[in-house]
This record gives sequence, structure tokens and C-alpha cells, in this order.
Amino acid sequence: MAALPLTMREGIRVGIERRKTDSQIGDRLGRHRCKFNAEINRNDGRDGYVAVAARLRADGERGQSKILRLVADPVLAAHVTTRLEAKDSPMTISTELARGVHDITASISHESIYRDVSAHGRRWLRRGFTGGAAAANTVRHQGSSRHGWPVGRVQPDRCAPQDR
Repeated sequence: MAALPLTMREGIRVGIERRKTDSQIGDRLGRHRCKFNAEINRNDGRDGYVAVAARLRADGERGQSKILRLVADPVLAAHVTTRLEAKDSPMTISTELARGVHDITASISHESIYRDVSAHGRRWLRRGFTGGAAAANTVRHQGSSRHGWPVGRVQPDRCAPQDR
């Protein structure tokens, strides 16, 4: 959530004190009601909302960085690396980990594996290793256009109309 200024948080507090709905608060402050509903629920609900405490909590959370799952668990990282080297897809790896196929059980999404393999998250992989994701993508599209038509073949909607 983007940081709400303290004045807007005070506007939420005033709206709560006046028993306004989230929609009414949102209309008054110029944002959608769901933004305020989430803000209120995150900060002890309507009975316990305090603007300054909400701001301090948000500032504290914003400073915390998330520890990547594969950085925190070297055994899991080694297993995922092995499976990627064997050309398994992150979806397959995730499914097999959930089922305990290779005598290791873990709950990690394929999105997390993709994120950690991407350029900004390679900290747990050896230098230069991408798991073959880019190569597989290139091979899949080789010999065809982006939209699945063979290269050099005229697409039907691009043909000139026939004179009858």
C-alpha cells in the first residue's frame, strides 16, 4: 500500500468518530473505499484506530525487507537448483515439493521460484545460472511468428480480398 499521509489518516479517524461508512470517508478524501477499509482493518478496526499509531506501524513495515525463501533455506535452494539443472520447470518443482516426490517436502510457489531465478533475485544460485528458462523460450518460438503462424506464411486476415 502506498504511504497515506498523516492528514489522510486523521481524516479516516474523524470519519470513524462521526460514524461514516468507508464509502463516505473515501468520497470525502478522494480515494476508493477499499483503500480505507484495508487501512482500518490493518490497524485494530473501527474501535481501535489511531492515526499516529497507524502511521508508525506503516513506517516500520516499509523498512523491513522480505527474506527470500530460498536464501533462508539452503537445503531447499540446493534441491531447486538441482531440479532446474535437470530442466524441470518451476511449476513441476513446486508440485513435486508439495507432494514430497524426491524425499523433500516444502511449500513454495512456482512464482517464488521464477522470482528468485530472475535477474534481481539470483543470490542463491551460482553465478550465470538461469535454469534454462530463456533458452526454452527461444526454442519454443523458433520457426514461427509471435502469434503462432509459420514464418513466411500469409495470415488469412492479411490476404487481399479476391475479386469475384
